[in-house]
Parts: sequence; structure tokens; C-alpha cells
Amino acid sequence: GPAVPRNVGIEASSGKYIAFLDSDDIWDKEKLLTQISLMEEGKINFSCTSVEYIDENSCLINKNAKVPKQKIKRYGTKSLLFRNTVSTSSVIVSAELLKHKRFEEDPRFITVEDYHLWMNLVADKCCCFAHITQPLLRYRCMPQSLGQKDGRMRFLSRSLLACAAHIVESRKYSLMPVTLCSHLIRAILLWMKSLK
Repeated sequence: GPAVPRNVGIEASSGKYIAFLDSDDIWDKEKLLTQISLMEEGKINFSCTSVEYIDENSCLINKNAKVPKQKIKRYGTKSLLFRNTVSTSSVIVSAELLKHKRFEEDPRFITVEDYHLWMNLVADKCCCFAHITQPLLRYRCMPQSLGQKDGRMRFLSRSLLACAAHIVESRKYSLMPVTLCSHLIRAILLWMKSLK
């Protein structure tokens, strides 16, 4: 899984910020400049951007997606418990905030190791998180990816694991109803789609 190489990269880094880029994704040529400028301006230490989806031939999948008027959206752990809205290749985080936090290397967290880390970072009292609404990343969706029905159910189960682990680690047990309700709704929607 990707957790180990990402953690090795974090350990080897020496800059003020850490950014991630998976080999099959594409950054906008202005991504780093735009994102870091907004972070410096807004005193933000953890940010992600919106995403455009591309297929295996680099053709846009969501051509008609509208960019919201506001440059930045802010939300916290409760919103993240509904679903992971942070794409790893869009993330820039300050090395100071990341400190000793790392991607979970336990094999049970494969595909949600990033989600688990984002929740832990956003829950940190020193975190100033923002979602930059400009799509500065092209995320590649492959035919064999988790978009398949069985893959989506497996991913949803692991998503619940990541959320539950975060709740146990942070001792924020009051967040359990939000987590269970959101995952139950998503499971029902997946089941309904499978009946069509």
C-alpha cells in the first residue's frame, strides 16, 4: 500500500510544507503557487483542493462541474466523518502540523490510510484547515479501481474502520452516531444501485 512510501517521504523531507502526488494523478501547473499563496494569506496549515476526474486516456470525466464562487471552504471533523472530501494528491500540509503524525501502515487501512490521517490532522487544535475550491488536481479513475460495486462496498467498510479508529483514538464518542448514520445511508444507496 501507499502508506509506507508516503511515510518514508515525510521522514526524508526538510521543507516548510509537504505535498503529495500519486504517480497517476496530474497537478495543475499553477497548483503549488496558487495553493501556498492562499495558505500563507489565510494562515492555513493544512489544505486540499477540488478535483477534476480524468479517465485512463487523460480525458475529463466531469466536464460540466461548476467551480463555487468562494475561493475557500472550511469544515471540520464532523463533515469529514460523512465522507472523505480530501484527495491525497491535492494536499499541502505544514511539516510543523504533521510532526509525528503519519499514514496508518496497518494493512487493514489500505485505501483509507489517508482518510484516517486527515481526520487526525483536522481534529488537532493547532490545525487551520481549508478546502480550496479551484480544481488544481486531475485525479485519474481507472476501470479496475474501487468504482466497481464490490470495490465500493469494501471501501465503505474500510472507511467505517478509519472513522471508528479516529473516534477511539480521539475519545470523541459523541461522533459515533454521525459516523454510523452516514455510513448506513451510503450502504443503503449502494445496495439500491445494485438492484437496478
